[in-house]
Amino acid sequence: MPESSAMLPIGTVISYVGHLERAKRLAAEGWLLCDGSAISYEDYPQLFDVLGKNFGGSGFPDFNLPDLRGMFLRGADLGAGEDPDSADRAAQAVNGNTGKTPDTVGSRQNDGFKSHKHDLTAINLAGPSGWGLSYGGDSHVDPPDCGTTGGDETRPKNVYVYYLILGDEPPATPKAQTSRRGPAQAHPRPHQSR
Repeated sequence: MPESSAMLPIGTVISYVGHLERAKRLAAEGWLLCDGSAISYEDYPQLFDVLGKNFGGSGFPDFNLPDLRGMFLRGADLGAGEDPDSADRAAQAVNGNTGKTPDTVGSRQNDGFKSHKHDLTAINLAGPSGWGLSYGGDSHVDPPDCGTTGGDETRPKNVYVYYLILGDEPPATPKAQTSRRGPAQAHPRPHQSR
C-alpha cells in the first residue's frame, strides 16, 4: 500500500473537499479539522511540539488547533514587505501569536480595505437644490450623498473547502489506524487491510 503521505510532516494543512462527516472521521487517521478545537498535549504531543500555543489554548495540557473556518490563508511575510500591517496582527485565540513577534504563524488580521481617495472636480453648484460644493471658496459645503454599493465584505471569488491538519497518531481507540497516512481512499482495494 502506498504510504506517500507518511512523508508529510506533522502540522501539514491540506484542503479537503469531501463531506464534513467524512472529514471528521479522518481523525482516526491523524487528520484533524481546523476548527479551533482545544485538544490535549497528552493525546497529541508531537502536534503540540509543532504548534505550541501558536493558535492559543487555555493552559497546559490543552492547546488549540488552527481555526481556519471562513479564512483565507496567507504566507508569513518573512521580510518581503508584502504585509505592511503585519505588526497589527492579533491572536486568533487567548495566548496565541500576535504581530508583536514578527513572522509567527497563528496570528490573524481582520477585514481590511486599502486606503484610497476619490478626487472631486472643483465645482460650485449652490442653487435651488440646496447644496453646493466649492474648493478654496467660502461657499456652503453640503455635498450630496453619492450612495453606497457592495456587500458585507471585500473578498475574491472563492470556493468552500475544509482545512485539515496532520496530527500525531490518534489516541488508541478501536477505530485508530496503525499508520499515519493521507486521507483514506473512498473504495480501498480488497487486498488492503484497514
